Amino acid sequence: MTTSSSSLLDIKDQEWITLRFAVGDRVLCLCGTWLAGTVVKHFLVQKKFPPGKCAPYQVKLDDGRLIYAPTDSDGVIKKLEEEDDPFDGV
Repeated sequence: MTTSSSSLLDIKDQEWITLRFAVGDRVLCLCGTWLAGTVVKHFLVQKKFPPGKCAPYQVKLDDGRLIYAPTDSDGVIKKLEEEDDPFDGV
């Protein structure tokens, strides 16, 4: 996912921010199309981000790729419902 620095979070605010998804939660991420994955980290920092900025989530997609969600909004990342989960019951 690509993002502008304005959509990333300020690292200094992380202790006051309540994210919607816990590490381990199953989610759908918009990557051109909606792809299933699992939240693996909160408040991700990368060298390519502007100083003092972080992404709310790092997600491991079911295909093995690691991505980040630049915002905590349903337009980018949303709950994976049981009926949408390809690994449910496997």
